[in-house]
Amino acid sequence: MISSLKFNPTKGNLEKLIRDIVLIIKFKKKKKEVFSFFLFSLLLFWFLTFPTQGALYQITIYSIPLLCILNSECRTVFKKLLSDNKWLLIVLTVPVLLAYVNHSFSHVTAAYLFEASETVLRYYVRFILLGLCGAVIVDYLGLNPLMLLGGVLISVSIHCGYAIFTSFSEIVTFLFSLKGVPRMSGLIGSPNEFGLLMVIGVLISLGLISKKQNLYINLLLVLVFLCCLLTTILSQSRGAWFALFVGFVLFLLPDKHNVYRPYQRLFFVIVTILICVCSFYQVDLLSKRMSRFTSDPARLLIWDHFFSVWLNHFWVGVYSLDGYFLRTVHGRVFHNPHSVFLDAAVRAGILGLISLGSFFVCGFKKFWASTCRINILPFIGSVFAGGMFSWSIYGKTFYQSVMAVVLMLFLIRKSKSAVDENIPIVNLTEFFCPRHVK
Repeated sequence: MISSLKFNPTKGNLEKLIRDIVLIIKFKKKKKEVFSFFLFSLLLFWFLTFPTQGALYQITIYSIPLLCILNSECRTVFKKLLSDNKWLLIVLTVPVLLAYVNHSFSHVTAAYLFEASETVLRYYVRFILLGLCGAVIVDYLGLNPLMLLGGVLISVSIHCGYAIFTSFSEIVTFLFSLKGVPRMSGLIGSPNEFGLLMVIGVLISLGLISKKQNLYINLLLVLVFLCCLLTTILSQSRGAWFALFVGFVLFLLPDKHNVYRPYQRLFFVIVTILICVCSFYQVDLLSKRMSRFTSDPARLLIWDHFFSVWLNHFWVGVYSLDGYFLRTVHGRVFHNPHSVFLDAAVRAGILGLISLGSFFVCGFKKFWASTCRINILPFIGSVFAGGMFSWSIYGKTFYQSVMAVVLMLFLIRKSKSAVDENIPIVNLTEFFCPRHVK
């Protein structure tokens, strides 16, 4: 058992929390409290930086595992998670390693092998190791899955706010003159990845709205929900729209824990659909984006090309996509399959595809009976659906970090903080505005 911590971000009033931070900065708090504070801060900082994949993100992905290694209690939790989930981790790690070894036999130069090893190392560090260490931190701090989603929602809200601020004139044009606008991409720079991030914000905020929350927290969640929905529409990403649809289908499924009444869930979804339909109809967004499948069938050509590559390297894949790019007669070059699942099949063969599919199947199965199902299943479903149109889980992509969050959620289901789930939904007021508990 992990000893209880005096520093707990879910306890103590806001004034006490600020006072603790000041004392920590002045090095007047105990070593364990200082370490806990830095872990909590680093995890929040990772949530804020993972969508952009910048230099600050690079710092966090190596700092988090390093801090977990340095602390004995974190090492204990790490070993426990490895032991409890060894078969899943083997399924996730072996296929890409086999593809790399097979690829190495035909490319024996040391310089090339070192360059090619970046892909497998990136996959292990950014997805597997970071997911494990994130679950360790959540367990060590005594948080729960919904607080982890709350941290993700804070990051999504900041990115959404920045995108709205920088594209305010285009949004006003869209809302009042009902004209088409350029695709919104925010800080990420990619409309497809930005759209998926906003879908995640829509579904998390929707799942956290509850009569058990403080009224002001609910109003804030509604505001985040509407803003993320607007930016999802303006991203004009077909993959994001599909992910939103899948998320809503999972949100509407019967919930035995009665977090929502059926008519409340239906009300949220109908309002959202009406907003989307009105937007699509007025500016003709839907028909314009969908017509590109026939007028400019680049996506279909990409899928057809890389599917043929996979069939020719069915078992262990090609590992590296160099030499397998699609070059059209018009001079356009496409470097990736534009689908996480097809990318896994091409790079790691059928074993890679089974590995990725097994991970999602295990995730859905594990959270199906959870009291947090209405919060987590739509999130995982949107990540699954968005993966059909996203880039890669092996490259330097935003999707790789989102998968690390899914892995954290999966692993903390067996941690000490997730064993007792008698309360249908956590009171987020305690997370954002903690109250002192004596």
